[in-house]
Amino acid sequence: MPAPGLTSNSIYGKAVDLKAEEGTRLDEIASFWLEVLGIEKQEPLKDAPQKIKKIIEGLTKERCLLFLDNLEDILHPASHHQAGKTCI
Repeated sequence: MPAPGLTSNSIYGKAVDLKAEEGTRLDEIASFWLEVLGIEKQEPLKDAPQKIKKIIEGLTKERCLLFLDNLEDILHPASHHQAGKTCI
């Protein structure tokens, strides 16, 4: 049986969507995806890059479709010296 919102012939096991609100940090999004995807952490992950690495490892074991809406709300404003990069 397909996951909710997916068709019976979908190649994905699940679909997860998240709408980022202004001020949401990439680290929070990574923590959310780890939890929703059921990825076990044997030791606390300290930062977003470590969490993203675990998410990628988990996604190699199960096909999931991850949606991130409002990406622009977690990017630095255009006037910031790191415009276009995430607020970590």
